[in-house]
Amino acid sequence: MPVLPAAVPAGWVTQALPGVNLDQGQLTAFMVASMTTVVAPALKWLQDRQQHERLVSDGRAEPVRPPQQK
Repeated sequence: MPVLPAAVPAGWVTQALPGVNLDQGQLTAFMVASMTTVVAPALKWLQDRQQHERLVSDGRAEPVRPPQQK
């Protein structure tokens, strides 16, 4: 539910910066910008992960294993 993470910064701005009054349109634009900022890197990571999985299944890359705990 990406709307909730987008609402958090908007709520923080209205509480942390007194005197800042955002109308409904400005608040919506701020939430869209916040959501884009959060979702874009996540989608890029997912795309890269899927590409790596495809390369591993084709035998063109080695699987990545987490470092061993001692």
